[in-house]
Amino acid sequence: MPTAAEQSQIGCRAGPFVESPETARVAPSQMAPTKPWRLNSSAPLRMRSVTSGMLLFLIVAAFSLNPSHACAQTMDLSNYKMTFNQDFTKMKSLSVSNRGLFAPPGTTWIAHTPYNGDWVHFEAPSGPFHPFSLNDGHLTIRAQAIGDTYYGGILSSVDSSGTGFSQRFGYFEMSAKLPTGPGTWSAFWLMSLPSLLNRSLPMGEIDVVEQYGDPVSTLFSTVHLWDPSHSWTKLWEKQNLSKQPSMTSGFHSYGVDIQPDYLTFYYDRQRIGQFPNSIPGRSEKFDEPMYIMVDLAYGGGYSGNDISHLLSGPQDMQVQYIRVWQGSGGSNGTATDTSNLNSITYPPAGLTLTNGSRVDIRGVSLIFTEGGNLEITDSRKNVLWKTDVPAQCGGSCRAVFQNDGNLVLSAPGNKAYWTSQSWNNNLGWMTFSNRAPYLEISSEKDQTLWSTGVTNQIALPRKSLDPHGSMAARVSD
Repeated sequence: MPTAAEQSQIGCRAGPFVESPETARVAPSQMAPTKPWRLNSSAPLRMRSVTSGMLLFLIVAAFSLNPSHACAQTMDLSNYKMTFNQDFTKMKSLSVSNRGLFAPPGTTWIAHTPYNGDWVHFEAPSGPFHPFSLNDGHLTIRAQAIGDTYYGGILSSVDSSGTGFSQRFGYFEMSAKLPTGPGTWSAFWLMSLPSLLNRSLPMGEIDVVEQYGDPVSTLFSTVHLWDPSHSWTKLWEKQNLSKQPSMTSGFHSYGVDIQPDYLTFYYDRQRIGQFPNSIPGRSEKFDEPMYIMVDLAYGGGYSGNDISHLLSGPQDMQVQYIRVWQGSGGSNGTATDTSNLNSITYPPAGLTLTNGSRVDIRGVSLIFTEGGNLEITDSRKNVLWKTDVPAQCGGSCRAVFQNDGNLVLSAPGNKAYWTSQSWNNNLGWMTFSNRAPYLEISSEKDQTLWSTGVTNQIALPRKSLDPHGSMAARVSD
């Protein structure tokens, strides 16, 4: 495993966050609210607000540079000591029991939530549809729909008596490859141990990562406070969103550093969000021992995720390791702002294409041509849209989606010769799909700033640009 020093710095990746006091539902600013979904009234209502009906095949995002802690900073573990290590790359068998950590010697995991709150059918390790297997250097947790039953897999590091592993403060991390199938809900999360043992206490929850089969590239990092004594009423929450399209294409690490002053979230040891360790108007903090859960479920999380007609066979979450360290100071490094709002040479802001390169989306291609044009073509190579502004590239023109939300084509010497003119919004989302409007840039409030606005014809954006006028509809089912 690479050390913290070996982890290279990358650009700002933090997404917006929202805070929800008391029981109010507050949706992220760029997502539309949906009706809460719930299966088991005894379980925490772990729900999300998403744009219903949106099927995105490629999302490239550039996120806000305020505040400074949202920018790149590598987690430093040099002053931490490892206290828990489940390295599935070396295991021959998984230490898991159904509901009890029978000590001694006991098992490391149980296969249910310890508070009797399973929201889907989490199968026992010895059950006919058991979800766990160790092979090819990782643990596989499988979710599947059999008949009218959704089966999933969950691991908890404590049982209902609190026996097992928990820790107060420190760095918690998982390395995993997440599934792509619609209807899936994968998560690595922590829960407060004292409130497990005493249900009259508010229960803290830290979701290090939650990811859904749709939208597949959004990493949700959330902190909650629940009232378990009154049907799991939500007292407060705060959420950070981060666009990470590579979560399903390879193994990546997801971590949180819990300290008395801040909770800091990481993706591949790079900071993607940070919250103060405090709850406005309340005395509770995330300063109690937390136990670990990791799971893959079908359905749940939000109203559009229990779509059985889209289930396409078993879906797998692959986990290389789950580790915990005790220490402090790892999140104190400077959060570097490596970008410039006027820059057209900042690749970490999003997608950079060199001459002749392309991105293929199910029969539609986004191509940066040798002549310096940006083109969208269909499966028959018909041009659906192009910039129509050729330049003398000499092999060194580039197309860059900036961190200010603009799409810019630049000639040698980084001289811009075409731009989407998306109004310097500082928080841009570029969506490229196989449906009209094909290429679209929207703001943090999900307002269309610029769009190709075409169905099957060439349109020149420099002549038809109207970010506040009538735009083509967003991608939908």
